[in-house]
Amino acid sequence: MTKEEKLKHFYDSAIESVTIQSQQMLNEYSSALDKQFSEHKEDMLRKSELEIAIEKDRLERKINKEISLEEIKSRRIISGISEELKQKILIEVKDKFEIYTTTPEYRKKLAEQIKEAKAIAKDNKIIVYIDPVDSTHKISLEREIGIVLLVAEESFMGGIKAYIPDKNLLIDSSFINKLEEIAHDVTLKGGILNG
Repeated sequence: MTKEEKLKHFYDSAIESVTIQSQQMLNEYSSALDKQFSEHKEDMLRKSELEIAIEKDRLERKINKEISLEEIKSRRIISGISEELKQKILIEVKDKFEIYTTTPEYRKKLAEQIKEAKAIAKDNKIIVYIDPVDSTHKISLEREIGIVLLVAEESFMGGIKAYIPDKNLLIDSSFINKLEEIAHDVTLKGGILNG
């Protein structure tokens, strides 16, 4: 082998060796970069998912708060309308009741209430009050039922109130009591609209 051939062979060997080493180094470096890129990508993906979850949670809380505020506003509006309707109905009932108190049926109802109270008392003493508005019926009711009636000092919108001392029992058949029961029932059932 000539010097030039030896030189060429040495040169080729050296180039091949350097090429192999350089390729290995390049592969290692490329592999390290790929690994680093993959880790960075996973890290950024985790951060993005966390940011999305945090933002989603914040938006859900904001939406829930806004919904709650709207529900409160709606309930207030409904409650106001319900109360207004309830008052209108109660006024209408009072007006109709005032007309009813002028009818013969109303006087019959008073007599029935007094007889029912007297039946509950049996042989016990009973004190029966009628509304001041019904004082015009006092004498005729006393004759019909055979009991002394007292006229109450304050109006209870008609009907009667009776007290049986021996039983410590109060019978409240007043129409104001019935009206309050109706108003209470309407309120308990969620307002006029549902009552």
